[in-house]
Amino acid sequence: MSKPGKENAASERLFTAVRLPQHLQEQVKVWRDGIKRTMSFRTWTDPRDYHITLQFMGDVDINTIPNVTDALKEAAAKCGSFQLRLGGAGTFGRPAFPRVLWRGVEGDRDMLKLLQKTVADHTMPLGFVPEERPYSPHITIARSYTGSGPAEPIPDHENDGSDSSWTVADFVLFATRFGRKPMYEILQTFPIPYSRP
Repeated sequence: MSKPGKENAASERLFTAVRLPQHLQEQVKVWRDGIKRTMSFRTWTDPRDYHITLQFMGDVDINTIPNVTDALKEAAAKCGSFQLRLGGAGTFGRPAFPRVLWRGVEGDRDMLKLLQKTVADHTMPLGFVPEERPYSPHITIARSYTGSGPAEPIPDHENDGSDSSWTVADFVLFATRFGRKPMYEILQTFPIPYSRP
């Protein structure tokens, strides 16, 4: 079988996500560049790849993708737009030797969780099993701490006066392209109906 992402591949490695808008990609990049001076990680996410995962789907047979997109269209139609904003930073794994560095999201997290659940509910009939662990929305900034000693505390993100909020009016189906920058390619965007405040 061909590897996912190759031409004439039998499968694609897919996941659904809310993308971070371009102006916030730049804002997080500035913060990330400051972190790089004090913390060492093996892999830093390309800012164009910043996102909040909704559901990881794994390697999906290309013949199944039209069914997936139909299910995601139905899921999008049942949700409404909402507001999010950038939150603080944190890590997964041991604090002294973290596995992942992330930025959180604040705002209407209940609507984000509802969107995530709706996506999972609509793809379940296709054989995609939702994760059992609680949904923990975040933006992955870096992976695999490589410092010679325990990691320093994460510096507070500086508020330069920029607005870090945005309206979530769609989500995307991403395919992973290993070895490329950016690493994630949008296969389809799913608009979410506008919700009145």
